[in-house]
Amino acid sequence: MLSKVEGERKGDARRYLTTRLGLITFYRQKLKRQESGKNSYLYSLDRAIRLEPGQETTLWVKKRACELATRYTYREVASLLTAEIGEEISHYSIHRWVQKKGRVLREEEDKRRQATFEYGESHEGEGEVKEIVVTEMDATMIHSQEGKGKNMAVKLGIMYSGKELESETVKYKRYRLKDKTLYGGIEEAREFGEKLCLKGEEKLALSKAENLLLIGDGDQWIRAIAQGPYFMATYQIDWRHILVKINQIFTDQPKLVSELAGYLYSGKGKEMLDTGIVGSPIL
Repeated sequence: MLSKVEGERKGDARRYLTTRLGLITFYRQKLKRQESGKNSYLYSLDRAIRLEPGQETTLWVKKRACELATRYTYREVASLLTAEIGEEISHYSIHRWVQKKGRVLREEEDKRRQATFEYGESHEGEGEVKEIVVTEMDATMIHSQEGKGKNMAVKLGIMYSGKELESETVKYKRYRLKDKTLYGGIEEAREFGEKLCLKGEEKLALSKAENLLLIGDGDQWIRAIAQGPYFMATYQIDWRHILVKINQIFTDQPKLVSELAGYLYSGKGKEMLDTGIVGSPIL
């Protein structure tokens, strides 16, 4: 319960606030108080509804902006949000909100990772035991805004507990990933793997899963995460990269390429290896 705020009344002050219903204007009482021999001013209504000094929008507007920013550019988000609430929103404001929220989330992630992997605190996830949890990882290079010609590696991870048919009535079968969980970051491989592990624990109770499968393109940093003490997963090269290598090596032997692909897609990986053709450069 909020305590009553005492002070000398100094009249009403107007305030503007952008909400999910658009821009609203309201007046609240201004109070003058003396603290440590100095005058200070406050607004009891602002305190009652938890408005921060200088806050121009409600938390809903900022939350909605951050949600949209996971799918669209800042300018597109500004256009969409403006249409939703009927009030002009600048893409500069959206950029500022997202950056601030990102810093908060990053700090929370760092504290949770440090508590788990440096101080040994337990963060066992809740939920039913999964028969299998599949993790797929990859990395890509993007341009950095820090300087011309500078790139940075973004690591991406996706986890799921299987696939399910979207509809049994459609002509072409389409499958949906079950319990899909995503994480991306620019940190070093070990830290990325630890944070991804915590995300999987939170969403999929990773440590309780009966089987763990990690799929990657063969890069050493992915192998290291798969075999690390927190995953201990079965590692598998994804089929697309295997087929790319097969086509690159046997580009002039389409019949052989077809034969090896047939082994792969029929689940006869051992038979493919037994041919002696596919060696370490591919796998």
